[in-house]
Order: sequence, then C-alpha cells, then structure tokens
Amino acid sequence: METKTNLKSILPRAIQPGDTIGVASPSNSILEKDQDCIKKSKELWEHLGYRVKFSSHACTNSLGYSETAKNKADDLNAMFADPEVKVIICSKGGYNSNSVLDYLDYETIQKNPKILCGFSDITTLTNAIYAKTGLVTFNGACFKALTSWETDYGFQEMVKRFQMKSLAIGTQEDGYETIHPGKAMGKLVGGNLCLTTWLASRKI
Repeated sequence: METKTNLKSILPRAIQPGDTIGVASPSNSILEKDQDCIKKSKELWEHLGYRVKFSSHACTNSLGYSETAKNKADDLNAMFADPEVKVIICSKGGYNSNSVLDYLDYETIQKNPKILCGFSDITTLTNAIYAKTGLVTFNGACFKALTSWETDYGFQEMVKRFQMKSLAIGTQEDGYETIHPGKAMGKLVGGNLCLTTWLASRKI
C-alpha cells in the first residue's frame, strides 16, 4: 500500500437522533456469547432515538474466529457507501483486521466521510484509513464494550464526542490536574502501539 502525502484532514459530521449507526466486524466476529451485550448496546442507542444497522457479515464466522478478509472489507465498503449509515462502530477487537486493508475502497471512504470508531486491533484500520484518505478516525469503545464494561463511561464519552461535539475529558468531579498549562496544535495518532509500529514499518 502506498501512503498519500499532504492529504487534507477530513472531519466527519456529528450525529443526531434519528441517524443510523452501522455496526461492522472487521476484526473478530460477534459470537453467540457476545449477543447479550450487543443487544443491550443496541438498546442504549435506540433509547436515544438512533437506529442500528448491522453489516451483512457482522455475526458470520466462516474462519472460526472471524469472517474472511474480503467479506469484512466488503462490509466496511458497503457501510461507507450506504447513505443511511452516519457512523460506523466496530463490534469488537480481536486480531487480523490488517488482512482487510488491501480490499478497502479508499476512494469511496474518502468521498463518504463518516465517524469510524473502535479500539485495540481496530487501530490498524483507523490509522491506515487516515493515512490513505485524510479521514479523521476515532480510537474509542467498540460496540460490545458499551455494555460489557462495568460502567457506562464509554457510552457517555461517545455521545459527548459524536453527538454533542464536546472535547471535554470526563467531568468536573473527576479531579483532573493540569501539570503544564498551555495550548498545542497538531495531529494526534495513536491506539494500540504494537499495531501502530507495524503500520509504520509497512509505511502505510
């Protein structure tokens, strides 16, 4: 893969109640044991007035741990191309999301900028897509984690960022301390450090 240079960053638009949230599984698939959390996470969004749409292969598992790279990439491409879908939240982490990179339609992704969010193994996708298209992506909770975690912190932070467009971290009661005051400007790239290093070695 060849990285495009001097790309202008593309910031996807915020979401509003009534919008459709797409759920795809570009890493590990949604398994039977995940269904309870997935159902509860779906209900969280629906309670706020959102609709939830799962990709064609979000729950299929032909390889024993996930779907094929081609099918997973086709799901992502379809979600970006679907005008109904306004945000794409990856269902869970895992491994092997790097296998989809060569099948992604970067031109379609760039022409249809949407919020893409996930963590851990999804780092490969979020950073590669940013490098190839300029689309600002998000390292945050996966869909399952919204209710598998012990608190609703991940969900509340996601609503704060994606719906309210707030950059505030936590709440006033959390007791954050400023170590060195000031302002800075730049591009923040991160996520899983092992995968970020792998991407750098591949010159994605």
